[in-house]
Amino acid sequence: MPHSGSTARLCRLTLTDITAQHRAQEEVLRLNASLEERIEVRTRQLRDLNGELETMMYAVTHDLQAPLRQIRGFTEVLLRDLPLSEDRQRHMTYISQSSDQMDALLLALQDYFRAGQQRLRTDAVDLDRVVRGVWRERQAALDGQRQVILTHDPLPQVHGDAVALQIVLAELVGNAVKFTQGQEPARIHIYARTQGQEAVVCVRDNGVGFNMRQKDRLFGVFQRLHRTAEFGGVGMGLALVRRLIHRHGGRVWAESAPGQGATFFFTLPGRPEGPHLSA
Repeated sequence: MPHSGSTARLCRLTLTDITAQHRAQEEVLRLNASLEERIEVRTRQLRDLNGELETMMYAVTHDLQAPLRQIRGFTEVLLRDLPLSEDRQRHMTYISQSSDQMDALLLALQDYFRAGQQRLRTDAVDLDRVVRGVWRERQAALDGQRQVILTHDPLPQVHGDAVALQIVLAELVGNAVKFTQGQEPARIHIYARTQGQEAVVCVRDNGVGFNMRQKDRLFGVFQRLHRTAEFGGVGMGLALVRRLIHRHGGRVWAESAPGQGATFFFTLPGRPEGPHLSA
């Protein structure tokens, strides 16, 4: 018994069996590891399957060009050497033009598939220099036939594949040149900004624009928002842009309104170097 005046001290000990909980945690960890492994295997299988499919499609598009050349060649011979009625001449001309169009589609598909197969060589890329090179080539193609004014803010150095980014900017500038037909003068402006750890590059024009309800179709393969008679092309340029930017880990989108021009955006991960850009 405790002495008088002293305080009794009690200790309560509780024992809980956590064996079942521990086993459940181990089972969850095992299932998670198994799930991650299965996802990795399926992802690898899907990547391999896509690679095989693209290789096959590239070969098919390449092999189809030979018979197209024969069709075009024989059509030209018939038009040149045979006396044909006006209707038959028109039919043969249509065959020749259709062969040219299919050849252009096949070449565009080859570029698209090649963009997914070629290894990207990431390095510092001076976008100022890329834009100047792209514009020199575009001006040579225009040959003074139209007044197109291209301006750009100081652009940063980014990390990416120089050849791929040159293709991206060439396609976006070419797209702007095409859809500013009828504008006097046509104006294209390129600028950039930072957004978190990304560089956002923007190409703005004063062309015909488009309805934002159709924006999801813009970057699809063979998708066109305007009639071929109005604006030429095969509808592959923006799909190629999206593919190359996605391979860099970036995003693409566009903003526009009919008759008010369009602005195309793409992002590149990693904080850009060079001139200070507005956030």
